[in-house]
Amino acid sequence: MHFPETSIENLRGFGYTQNEACFLYLVATHSGYFSARQYLAFTGAKSGEKSMALTQKVLGKGHAAARLLLRNGRVYHLFSRLLYRAIGRENLRNRREHAVEHIRTKLAVLDFVLAHLEYSYLETETEKVDYFCRKLSISRTLLPSKRYQGAVREKTTDRYFVDKFPLFFAPESSSSPVGTFSFVDPGVLSLASFETHLFAYSNLFSAVPQVNFVYIATRPKHFAAARELFLAVAPRATDPDPGVEGLRYFHYRHMWETKQYARLIAEQIEFLKEAKERFNDALTAHGQKTQTS
Repeated sequence: MHFPETSIENLRGFGYTQNEACFLYLVATHSGYFSARQYLAFTGAKSGEKSMALTQKVLGKGHAAARLLLRNGRVYHLFSRLLYRAIGRENLRNRREHAVEHIRTKLAVLDFVLAHLEYSYLETETEKVDYFCRKLSISRTLLPSKRYQGAVREKTTDRYFVDKFPLFFAPESSSSPVGTFSFVDPGVLSLASFETHLFAYSNLFSAVPQVNFVYIATRPKHFAAARELFLAVAPRATDPDPGVEGLRYFHYRHMWETKQYARLIAEQIEFLKEAKERFNDALTAHGQKTQTS
């Protein structure tokens, strides 16, 4: 993860510490929403004093608003135009208010980023378009896009990668000519949105030399079905996920480390013990907060 020096200094100019500035950069860029738990995870602190200092600061400066969210508790929305302008992202839609499902999706995105700070992310629409069109010489017409109606009736604007799901390069796959795509499931009841997402990306998947894909979710309910659907839509995939077993490992490990022992059956505990040896690598070492496949 690269933190632009100018952006961090601009945020520190508002009175934030180095850790606070770096965290707020991540939130503004990847999510727009955060919880106190996520800030503690970022800093490695156990005391709530640090998170309280940050939340009081962002609220007091008028940079964020608090909101109670069922299951997630209190979350904070960074909406200040001044704060986004400080990092050169004034027009990011993360500033806007969103529905509950969108907020949960964004919190899951931030969890993934915080758990994988060693990855290199294509953070903006411009970076993604430039990478595929300039570096890989792929036509812009093959990129996932959405057309928006302008204020003038005849004027429209095409925007690309509007889902804003993480698109990244993992250290262990640095030799790959293509980054890793992803989809974030906030806990929906069906795979309809995932199927729509795959079809939106199908032309791009057909154009890139290799497809690497990660399905990010907080629950394991759809993992197997999602993998089958992905392989049906993108049969050229050479690396559809880091492994379904790896996915199960992340999920069971998170349950164990958060002391949810009653939810683990004997078979799952046995799998966790056996899998620790096989998944003891850089990916799993940083995957304690998010389940991926």
